[in-house]
Amino acid sequence: MALDLTDIEIAWMAGLLEGEGYFYIDRRNKARYKKSTSPPAPAITLSMTDKDVIEKFARLVKKKPWISNRKTVKNKTVYTVYVGDRETLIFLLPRLLPHFGERRSKIVTECIHQLTLWSE
Repeated sequence: MALDLTDIEIAWMAGLLEGEGYFYIDRRNKARYKKSTSPPAPAITLSMTDKDVIEKFARLVKKKPWISNRKTVKNKTVYTVYVGDRETLIFLLPRLLPHFGERRSKIVTECIHQLTLWSE
């Protein structure tokens, strides 16, 4: 399931994720089990109340948005897209990286590193 994204779509996604995205590496299995063989799991989460923007992002990454149980203080619905599959991340993260500032670049570089460690 390769993504087919234009340079403009990549730049749009990078701008959106720079401001609203959350990049992280889930290392919970290592913390829970002394002899865990599960690799660290990089992921992207995007949550916001703008349904049309979430739907566009979800369409581009071929994911389905879901509605969060929580509401904002103004009682708005929060929509979320989670990207955690390695294939999508291996394709997407290196293309997004040149568009990010210093802080985002640091975590995205670490995510890419973790993905390449466990892909070899």
